[in-house]
Amino acid sequence: MYVGIDVSKEMLDVAMEPTGESWRVRNTMEDIGELATRLASREPILIVFEATGGFEATVAAVLAAAGLPVAVVAPGPGLRAVAGTVGQDRPARRPGARPLR
Repeated sequence: MYVGIDVSKEMLDVAMEPTGESWRVRNTMEDIGELATRLASREPILIVFEATGGFEATVAAVLAAAGLPVAVVAPGPGLRAVAGTVGQDRPARRPGARPLR
């Protein structure tokens, strides 16, 4: 299972493939901790999100500390490179965090 997270100052939009499941949580320590627990139970292969001016730092730290496989990629070419490694031509954009579809 792959997870994409669209990070903003206040919210995290989370999407999982291949299930298509998606949800939104607040970008707070409490909600990020709950997100880590929820994702750990799903045993993702990779969790990917773009570097977003520092808003991703806490999310990355908490998920990595929980032992989850996290990749923070640069917008643009970095994200396209990740999309290529999982067999997709291009990363997806909004709505939400549809992972690299």
